[in-house]
Amino acid sequence: MRLSFFFGMVAAVVVILSLVSIQAASTSIVVEELSECTLPKGTIELPEQGSPSALKAGGNILNTAAGKIVPSPWEKTGSKPKGIDEYVQRIRKDRTGDLAYSSLNGGTLIAMSGKMSILGRHLLHEFSGRVLVRPEMVWSTEEKDSSGKGTPGAVEKIEPGTCFLLETVGGKFSLIRVLSKAARSVMIQWVHQPDGSARFDVPKGPVQPIAAGSPSRGKDAETVGSAGDDRRIPSVKSLDGLPLSQAVSLHLTNRAVVIKFLLERVADKSCGVREKSEAIRALGHMRAVEAAPVLASMIGFFDSEAPSFSVKIDVSFPCVPALAEIGKPGSVACLDALRVPVSERDAGLLVLVLTRVEGEGVAAFLLKKKLDAAKDQKERDNMKKALEHVKAISAK
Repeated sequence: MRLSFFFGMVAAVVVILSLVSIQAASTSIVVEELSECTLPKGTIELPEQGSPSALKAGGNILNTAAGKIVPSPWEKTGSKPKGIDEYVQRIRKDRTGDLAYSSLNGGTLIAMSGKMSILGRHLLHEFSGRVLVRPEMVWSTEEKDSSGKGTPGAVEKIEPGTCFLLETVGGKFSLIRVLSKAARSVMIQWVHQPDGSARFDVPKGPVQPIAAGSPSRGKDAETVGSAGDDRRIPSVKSLDGLPLSQAVSLHLTNRAVVIKFLLERVADKSCGVREKSEAIRALGHMRAVEAAPVLASMIGFFDSEAPSFSVKIDVSFPCVPALAEIGKPGSVACLDALRVPVSERDAGLLVLVLTRVEGEGVAAFLLKKKLDAAKDQKERDNMKKALEHVKAISAK
């Protein structure tokens, strides 16, 4: 779950700013006027499963033909799928809907048909009159099961302004454009083609900035939290036209504000489980070194509101991927946390981070070094247990 490294100071500044949803003026923050388009169309907030917005909307799956959010058949029956494959297969069979959203891995769109192609950053009218190539099956690259298989139909790390061609569960096609992201929802605009072709007639219309109150933008601020959350951080100016030194200074100032905000949410006892999990993941994405000791101390924090069909460690225990993304400071914090007594589960999670960052061989070496230097018997016992966890990981 690592981001690619970009060379050069300017690129580094832009990448880190993007991790905290800082958006410069561009096509990513405008919505098209589609009143002249005669095809089924709409602009809608697509909520994540189990979110307050999903409860309010009565579902979390977009049916592009019907133009509305619908519940999954699993919600109607009260039963639970054994896994993501069974979850999606039931929706395809019943032709319930076409598109869902998950906040994991930088924001993920899930095509229920499994077929969706990325068209790049465009406005919808730019595809008017073109015959688009039918999308193929796509698989997640970040979320994989024990066999290495990704989630079908999942496209991760989506960005505002990006367009997609979606094949619906009914075998038709829809154009999708991401407008903005919030913590637990995404705002999208779509055009549906009911005649079975992948050709869309979308007349060019005026564009306007996304209105205040959308999932990711308020009048003067960027939201960090769930949709409707009134706790906000100051918006950040575009870097366009700024000297490099000022751009770096601006980034460092706002980065510190965001990290402080997120750490406060993590420590806030009144903060909901899901919101706290999102704050933890954001700290990982930002590689917030100062957060490493805090995350290591709460390694066993369990996201009880994670998607019910997932049993992956990284989904249920967000501190694990966050510390791994932080890197070396994360492994050092885990090594320090292992010096004091912790539960078997927490010890296993701390060692898992250690092996992900350092590799199994180096992790074992570091633990043996701590074991040899330890004067306290309890610390020695803790290091021995940690080494057993490394052996268990190596044996898998």
